[in-house]
Amino acid sequence: KHMANLEEFTTQQVKEKRVGNLKILFENKVILMIIIMIYICNISMFPLQAIIPLFVKNIFHGKFFDFATLQVIRSAGAFLGCLLVGIMLSRIALWKKVFSTQLITALFYLAFSLSKNAYSSSIFLGFLGFFSAMSSVYVFSLIQKISSRDSLSTVMPIVSFSITCSQPIAMLIFGALLTKISFINLAIAYSIILIVTALITLTLPEYRKVEG
Repeated sequence: KHMANLEEFTTQQVKEKRVGNLKILFENKVILMIIIMIYICNISMFPLQAIIPLFVKNIFHGKFFDFATLQVIRSAGAFLGCLLVGIMLSRIALWKKVFSTQLITALFYLAFSLSKNAYSSSIFLGFLGFFSAMSSVYVFSLIQKISSRDSLSTVMPIVSFSITCSQPIAMLIFGALLTKISFINLAIAYSIILIVTALITLTLPEYRKVEG
């Protein structure tokens, strides 16, 4: 009976802890903003997987090899971004790292959307991959920085869930919009959404106080 009471008490403690962590999550404006930002960014970034082959076929008049080349260049940029993330912008506040890499990523996304040839697009995608990879690392570092040890176990699963569920939703939205809007205009719109999202984060004073 004592063991049963102890188990029931422990279960109740865990439930109360989870509820408390969720309360902290929604009370912390910075964490909530970051989760929303991640979701919006993923909704805008995931369709790039479908946009790139559309550009290769309809704008660059290329073949599968050209699409594969662009993907490799983008992936190589992301790989370099992950390698260099530790030494780049090391003395700048963490929120500035997040903001600057997100904004630069969005600008290269826009540049790719306006590009008319494969050569310049490969350069834009390479830099897009580079800065988007850095941005992802900085975002997760920011989450760890502002989250307490207890709340981190609640925050990270929510962030992971946002990333996972946003991919199919992003492709569904893209597919629906593609029937009415050209892929070029959609790419431009997605890049502008990323730019606006990055700028909106600056309106939160608590966000600009995060050091690291």
